[in-house]
Amino acid sequence: MGKWLITIFLLLTLYVLPAADAAPDAASCLTCHGAMQDTVEKGDGVKVNLNVDPDRFSKSVHGSFDCVNCHMKYTKHPDKPPTGTIDKSIQDLANALAVKSKVDPVAQAACVQCHGD
Repeated sequence: MGKWLITIFLLLTLYVLPAADAAPDAASCLTCHGAMQDTVEKGDGVKVNLNVDPDRFSKSVHGSFDCVNCHMKYTKHPDKPPTGTIDKSIQDLANALAVKSKVDPVAQAACVQCHGD
C-alpha cells in the first residue's frame, strides 16, 4: 500500500509542478501578485505597484494571455533577476521606449506582437 501512495505522490508532483525552465502561466503569476500589497522602488526612483487583481485581469482584454507573453524578461524564477530571451526588434523598440516607459519597456514594446500599429 505504501508503494502505491509514493507512486501516486510522485506522479502528481510531476504533473502539478512545472518544469524548472517552464515559463509561468498567468495563474502562477497572479497567485503572488494578487496577494501583494507593496510597491518596490527601482534604481531610478520609480515606484512600481506589485498588486494585480486576478479577477479584474481575467475579465480584461488581455485576460486570456499569460503574463510572460508581454513581460518577457520574467520567464523562469520571479525571485531572481530576469533572464528571458527577447527578440531583437522588440528589444530595440524597448530601448527607444525606455525614456517614457519607466516600469517595463519590454512589456510595452511587446504590444507590437498583436498591435502592429
